[in-house]
Amino acid sequence: MKGLIALARRGAFAGQTVVFLHTGGAQGLFGYHGELEGML
Repeated sequence: MKGLIALARRGAFAGQTVVFLHTGGAQGLFGYHGELEGML
């Protein structure tokens, strides 16, 4: 998260929409792949 904020402050995503998806930690990582696949 800290890295994402630093990049955004430096303008790395200028003119773009950035979405941070909190997956709930290592246990929940990619747990919703099927539901999100068509949206990414």
